[in-house]
Amino acid sequence: MIRRRAIDDPVEAAAKAAPAAAPDAETAWLHRGGRGGQWGSLGLWPRPGVHADYAAAAEALALAVADAAALAPGAAIASLACGAGDELLTWARRHGVRRVVAVERNAARLAMAARRAAAAGLRVEPFAGDALTAMRALAGQAPALDAVCCVDGAYHLGHPDDWTRAAAALLRPGGRIAFTDLVLHGRAPHAPLPPMLRLAAAACGVGIDGLLDPQARAGMLERAGFDSVRWTVLDDEVLGGFAAFAGDATRRPGAEPWRRGGWRPWLTARLIGTARRRGLGYALFAARRAG
Repeated sequence: MIRRRAIDDPVEAAAKAAPAAAPDAETAWLHRGGRGGQWGSLGLWPRPGVHADYAAAAEALALAVADAAALAPGAAIASLACGAGDELLTWARRHGVRRVVAVERNAARLAMAARRAAAAGLRVEPFAGDALTAMRALAGQAPALDAVCCVDGAYHLGHPDDWTRAAAALLRPGGRIAFTDLVLHGRAPHAPLPPMLRLAAAACGVGIDGLLDPQARAGMLERAGFDSVRWTVLDDEVLGGFAAFAGDATRRPGAEPWRRGGWRPWLTARLIGTARRRGLGYALFAARRAG
């Protein structure tokens, strides 16, 4: 269940008033006809084949992560691969988040996220660069965080065994981690990856060396210092929904994503069906730092 506050406060009011950023070239074709924004995830769709507004689906995925992390008013969190900050505004507005360590490789997007979050009344600490380096730099600094979240970006963070251990070091005892990630159903640790998946991942700019079956991934979280590990498989709701929506979006007049800088999400959508037949899946993970 998504937690909502009964009354507005200054942060929520500021978050509502913060201006929406125009989509960048890569995702503009997905936003056509919708409310816009800088969202760039695969989204969470009500059911396969239902074509909703792209920004609404992306926001739904961010809210699912927030709910899994049990975000609450006044929370201090880290957002890994935060993009241009749409999720930060959503969490401020819906959950009352107050302090955010915002980590993003793309310096321009990070600067935009920091400006928009600050305008919404959030205390923002931006870190440009890879998440693992940022988390290791932050480890041991007070105060510890209530949650570490990552919305549809975990497959860009490096090997999960490394970054989940680094995330555990940022959290207070009882703090939570929540993220969505690609999985490979039936794959044991160190088992070879199907060659087709390697080719597809390289074409789409996705790192898959750490892809595991959800059960094996849960064991990795436990070894990193987490307990109460839970996961929800979202193969149809994310992969299937995005592929269906993107396929429909390419048929709209003037879309032509391959000519407008949006070829990577277009190619991702085209390859999803084949990749799923090789075992590719998607899941939402949540866990609590032990101790």
